[in-house]
Amino acid sequence: MEKTIKFIAPALLLFLFAFFLFLKLSDSGVLYSNAWKLAKINGQNVVKPAGANDVTLAVVAGVNTFGGNSTCNQYFGSVAVSNDKITFSDLGSTKMACDDMNLEINYFQAIKKVDRFAVNNGVLYLYSGSQVVLEYQATSIK
Repeated sequence: MEKTIKFIAPALLLFLFAFFLFLKLSDSGVLYSNAWKLAKINGQNVVKPAGANDVTLAVVAGVNTFGGNSTCNQYFGSVAVSNDKITFSDLGSTKMACDDMNLEINYFQAIKKVDRFAVNNGVLYLYSGSQVVLEYQATSIK
C-alpha cells in the first residue's frame, strides 16, 4: 500500500502539471484565460465613436457562454469551442440607443459569421472561412 501511494502521488502531480501546462499553452486555454479588446474588424483598425466603450470579449469555460461590451451595449450568448473551431450563437444585448452604432452593428454581424479561431502572441484571431474578421488584443492574463 505504501509503495502504491509513493508511486501514485508523483504520477498524479506530474499529470496535473502536464494538464495545466497544456491548458495554459493551448489556444483554448489562452482563449479562456484572457479578456479581449477588439483591435480590428474585417482588417480595418477599430475607431470607436467618441465617448463609446471599448469592444470587449470574454469566453467562459465550462458554461459555454460569452459576453462583453460593444460600443454602446453589453452583449452575451452561447459559444461552442472544439479544437480550433468556435461558433457564437444566441446573441443578445441590452437595448440602449447611442448616436453612432455602426461599429456595434458591424461587430454583431461579424461575430455571427465566425467559425474558427487562433491565438498568437496575445492576439486572438476569429475567422470566417479563411478570412480574419475580428482581431483582439489580450487585456488581462490570469
